[in-house]
Amino acid sequence: MFGRSRLKMNRKIVFPRDFVWGAATAAYQIEGGWNADGKKENVWDHVAHTRSISYCGQNGDIACDSYHRPDQDLAIIKELGLKAYRFSIAWSRVMPDGIGKVNPRGLQYYDRLVDGLLANGVVPFATMFHWDLPQAIEDRGGWPKRQTADAFYEYAKVLSRHFRGRINHWMTLNEPAVFAFCGYEGGGHPPCRRESPKVVNQTVHNILLGHGLAVAAVREFAAPGAEVGYAQNMAFAPASLSPADYEAAKKAYVDGRNTGFWTHPIFKGAYPESLLKAMGKDAPQVQAGDMQVISAPLDFLGLNLYRARLIRAKGKSYEAVSYPADHPKTTGGFEVTPDVMKYGIQIPYELYQPKKIYITENGAGYYDRPLHDGKIHDPERIAFLKSYLAMLSESIKQGLPVRGYFHWSLMDNLEWAYGYQQQFGLYYMDFATRQRIRKDSADFYRDVIRKNGFALAGSAGSGQKVVYGA
Repeated sequence: MFGRSRLKMNRKIVFPRDFVWGAATAAYQIEGGWNADGKKENVWDHVAHTRSISYCGQNGDIACDSYHRPDQDLAIIKELGLKAYRFSIAWSRVMPDGIGKVNPRGLQYYDRLVDGLLANGVVPFATMFHWDLPQAIEDRGGWPKRQTADAFYEYAKVLSRHFRGRINHWMTLNEPAVFAFCGYEGGGHPPCRRESPKVVNQTVHNILLGHGLAVAAVREFAAPGAEVGYAQNMAFAPASLSPADYEAAKKAYVDGRNTGFWTHPIFKGAYPESLLKAMGKDAPQVQAGDMQVISAPLDFLGLNLYRARLIRAKGKSYEAVSYPADHPKTTGGFEVTPDVMKYGIQIPYELYQPKKIYITENGAGYYDRPLHDGKIHDPERIAFLKSYLAMLSESIKQGLPVRGYFHWSLMDNLEWAYGYQQQFGLYYMDFATRQRIRKDSADFYRDVIRKNGFALAGSAGSGQKVVYGA
């Protein structure tokens, strides 16, 4: 027996009048200009220049060349009619050595971008750190060293002061579990280290401390009323509609190294007891006052939601459940699970009661190419968006405080270790010419923004049932 969430078809999906429609990118994935105008290497630059870490040795040296083409990015942002644009700022572009001297030429690029957004009525949502640690900081020990949290505070202070009154929506970190565990435990992402459990857990604590210090910097140096949060990934969903499975999914969230290890100290001021017990002597060293800094109140929680992991109750505990072999997937191999827009929001909200929530990333990787007419037809992505946005609308109607949605991504870009083979963009990127070519999904999304909704007809997601394993 499978639990299913069904959507009523042949109806109009309408979002709240002040709903924020946006799209998202990240610096290393789009900017290029890796050593332009005083910028120095980040950990991704450094590793990519010394070994092959991405598909076929691809790297972000040029990427979408956004550093040299901000006007082209602003043009497609305007063409889409976005209300907001989420981007990240490259630490080593602003402070090439990670600490000390500020690089005015690096800041000029972001000045041009931010001023262009504001001139077009687009609200900037800026992420301070999206995985690209300055190599100079890594050479001094990286995130396993407590001093990196202090350096992050100084960087956050520079940003908050410089963009005071222009950027009023900040995210300190993007998906901290990914760069912590992939970078310092599994070794699959830069800096490609495989540290002991004790070091990895201390790394988590130092990253959380850096987050809390960056929140303090925004409160002190940004304009009054500026908002700050961070972007959390990973979602759990019950394997059936039973109350026991739902409670098991909530428990899995608290216990999770990718979830509760981060959200619990940020919102509750303490690590989950279950994780502390599991870590034992490898638990991080916490100094007096650390948890107060880490748990400074936030204005919003960002959620990056793509798919849900299934959980079912097993006695007094729980277990993970696999999707059926024939469950719909994107070309990139992600399960299509619109219910992540229900449980992926509802569970962290019930646990932590954030003031408001933004869906800071959601999108689908498909294999897109121009056809004989020179256009990019991506009906699968449109079907994906319809099913996910329809479920998001239902969650908002149920009272979940979701204030905006950012599609990942504005344009095809370097998808980290996947290189350029996974395409999530609303705009196709011709990497020979760096031309941005609008996809059919961009037309659909532009229409959604204009109408603040869309007509849902036929079936949810290319006839795909929203199915969870039992």
